[in-house]
Amino acid sequence: MEKAKAAAFQDNIKTAKKAARANARLLLKGLSAAEREEQSQKAAASFLNSSIYKSAECVAAFFSLPDEVDVLPIIARAFIDKKRVLLPRIVAGSNAMDFYELVAPLGLASDFVAAPVLGVESVSDNAAPVLQSLEARGLEAGPKSGDLIFGSPGLSDYSVLASALGSQTEANAWGIREPLPTLPLVSKDKIPARTVILVPGLAFCKVGRRLGRGKGFYDRYLSELLAANPAFAERGKICGYCMAVQVADTVPTEENDVRVQELFC
Repeated sequence: MEKAKAAAFQDNIKTAKKAARANARLLLKGLSAAEREEQSQKAAASFLNSSIYKSAECVAAFFSLPDEVDVLPIIARAFIDKKRVLLPRIVAGSNAMDFYELVAPLGLASDFVAAPVLGVESVSDNAAPVLQSLEARGLEAGPKSGDLIFGSPGLSDYSVLASALGSQTEANAWGIREPLPTLPLVSKDKIPARTVILVPGLAFCKVGRRLGRGKGFYDRYLSELLAANPAFAERGKICGYCMAVQVADTVPTEENDVRVQELFC
């Protein structure tokens, strides 16, 4: 009897998640380019003006898919503010992933001035961090042919960052950009305590429930991270990052779905 109830519950949850994902995709598909840009700007301003961002040593971001919030302003500003920046890479043949650290390119302040985030303090060319150059790390200064095929909607506004990311990333089997495996891998126990992890998703609710795309990459990574890194568990932040249209009254979740602690949209 108990097994039958458990099986029925799982079937109901799977059905609810499938319906919620379909609804979220419809809402995202209905956004115009201008609406997507406006909502991305609001999300960026909300996050960049927050005490969570300002006190963070490290930002673990993600590459935006075409229907997701634009994360490039966050990556650019984090480099300008001399924060470490990590991006995820899927472990081949699994539902696991790891974070790798990017090299900060020079000249990003000019990108941020050219494509400012409304409501966020502007920066000058003098604010750009003088950090290790790409060449010093053995990386090309610019992208190879075809390297600038990104899903991020605002990439064309960030020419310096686009060049740097093109030479530090590659497309995986799904066409998603990932950091090169030659970049430094930051193991779970080495993630800095004051790291903010920006988590993508199809839908979120205000109490922290999150609906992903169904592969479980983030739920698995975050649960393992919290177990392996007590310092991060105590001082780090797991934040949902999305557009306002992706916030729902309720989101179907299961016991192993990790909740976000804050939501920026």
